[in-house]
Amino acid sequence: MSAERKIRVVMFCGGRGASNISTLFAKHSQTELTLLINAYDDGLSTGRMRAFIPGMLGPSDLRKNISLLIPQSGDHHKALKTILEYRLPRGFSRNKALGAIAPFVKWQEPGDPVLAPAFWDLSLRQAKSIQSYLTAFLDYEQKQFDKGNIFDFGDCSVGNILFAGCYLVNGEDFNSTVAAFEKFAEIDGKVLNITDGQNLVLTALTVNGDFLVDESTIVSGDDPQPIRELFLLPKYLTANQIKKLDKMELEERISWLRKKEVMPQPNPNAIAAIGDADLIIYGPGTQNSSLFPSYLTKGIPDAIIANDQAEIVFIANIMQDYDIPNQTVQTLLHNLAFNMAHKGDNRNLSQLVTRVFTQTPDLSNINRPDRDGYLKFDTDAIQLDPSMILSLDWEDSAGTHHGGQLVDALLSIMLQLVDVKIHPYRHMVSIIVPVLNEAPTLSKVLRDLGQLDFSRFEVGKEIIMVDGGSTDGSLDKAKAEKYTRVFSLEDEKGRGAAMRLGIEKARGNVIAFFPADSEYKTEDLYKVVAPILENQYRAVFGSRPLKYTEVSQFDENIQNVYGTSRINSMISKYGGMLVSYLTLLLYNRYISDLFSTVKAYDGPLLKSLKLHSSGVDFESEVVAKLSRKQSFILEVPVHFRPRTKAAGKKMTIRDGLKMVLSLIIHRMRDWDRVAKS
Repeated sequence: MSAERKIRVVMFCGGRGASNISTLFAKHSQTELTLLINAYDDGLSTGRMRAFIPGMLGPSDLRKNISLLIPQSGDHHKALKTILEYRLPRGFSRNKALGAIAPFVKWQEPGDPVLAPAFWDLSLRQAKSIQSYLTAFLDYEQKQFDKGNIFDFGDCSVGNILFAGCYLVNGEDFNSTVAAFEKFAEIDGKVLNITDGQNLVLTALTVNGDFLVDESTIVSGDDPQPIRELFLLPKYLTANQIKKLDKMELEERISWLRKKEVMPQPNPNAIAAIGDADLIIYGPGTQNSSLFPSYLTKGIPDAIIANDQAEIVFIANIMQDYDIPNQTVQTLLHNLAFNMAHKGDNRNLSQLVTRVFTQTPDLSNINRPDRDGYLKFDTDAIQLDPSMILSLDWEDSAGTHHGGQLVDALLSIMLQLVDVKIHPYRHMVSIIVPVLNEAPTLSKVLRDLGQLDFSRFEVGKEIIMVDGGSTDGSLDKAKAEKYTRVFSLEDEKGRGAAMRLGIEKARGNVIAFFPADSEYKTEDLYKVVAPILENQYRAVFGSRPLKYTEVSQFDENIQNVYGTSRINSMISKYGGMLVSYLTLLLYNRYISDLFSTVKAYDGPLLKSLKLHSSGVDFESEVVAKLSRKQSFILEVPVHFRPRTKAAGKKMTIRDGLKMVLSLIIHRMRDWDRVAKS
């Protein structure tokens, strides 16, 4: 495989259930994303739109995903996204609705305060397309109005109105409309309707035989019974047909509906995308409306099975909800295979799925909210190799997946399978705060860290506090910070042990360390992590000496710590210099401040070091192993306000000696390794 070729990713998804995964793949410069979506949605305004323009499938899920994949690199992109996602207020009259959107047709500023600024930021091409689509829809709407067919604009997204106009402009060809609309939106990636565009109605039977008349009823949650079977019908059942169905026994109902159902033909572009894919993903979401119906499309399972080179990953929902009550991961997998088999053909699950990602809540997180309803999973109940099942804590907020963590895991799998060097896509900074008896300052530090905003780098953050056995109430203070993930060392103690546990728990692919003692400014983390986020360096240390333009300033800081103890002051100053020269002598790297506690690393690099130190010698081990990997360490100046011994300063001469000894021992091990080889 050429190192220049992108990894082709195909994902089955619905509205926004997999949005945190798809947006990250779309932004990654080395992936080529295609989303496969069914358009059976008929809820709320989408259902009204389908009834208003007979023959058209539901635009909502396609429009939502197209909107999600609009790049945000220019003001015109942001403006278009604002317009597509804007919903006319509920209960809006026809005249008010026309007053809000009709000015686009005349190239006039809309009176709406949200749409008006977006109008001025549109590109000329975008404005022309909006004018064309709105003109087509409003002409159609006027003709229907004259016939007495009134369209309710209330709670309707402008994006759906534009999509409907695009449908009319494109000769009422649904798949051509999708292609034209995504071109209009200039999206990163592709969005495809999975079928040939035939207008079908999604219905279902529950396990106790209740008939759910349409897609909106299926997703409403009004009937708590699990879905027994889905049916795609050419049109809605009449009242008389439903009465007839109600008189039948369950199996008779199933047989009757199966005779009426239609297995849709596929979109040829969807078949081609599956055949070319390196990675196929069954995304999470509303399974019975967004995902299972897509699998009923003819040719889809055969295309998946025929692509024997692709990795095929099933990402299970995190929790049960109204769509999948009393379900387990294995029942979802069973239903996937059942619908892929088109309710009759034998389909071996191992042909359709090569890996399963499932949720295991991290119970060691002391601040984890108490929640029930996680999907259970019995690995013995499915026909898959247990080694192909990855069970981790994927949860970001309640019931939603952490997209960056998933994309990292998926790309790590692809690294093993394809001959492409994949550059990291930064999605989150994990800030690890090791703590031992820092109650006076801990709350302020955690809150200040919580105020940091990395959105300028287009990444998120998480704060991980690891307690090393505090006896002053530090752990209780951390528990009060609900956005902090809190862990406590059990058997092993020491600063290094706390940092290693933090690394193990980190979900970001940039890992930073920050102390709980208020000696450093939290804002300095921006410049410490920035070179890593920009993929310039993989290890960055905050340096206190670099901050001072004069030696006397640094000496004064040391004196503030040790007061009148001249011996301790000199040991601190010259001991630090000795360590710096020692790193230069042993590792050909002059590190001005190895004792700094503000540092950041490329996450995968740090985890690959396989660190073992439990005390302050952790820092020496990191430097030694980075040297072994020939990784350059950048140092940047950071502010430092030292505290005294009386205020809780913990670093001792003994700690310094341990670091010196550790540097020497690791270097000798390297020499010994070279000699033996």
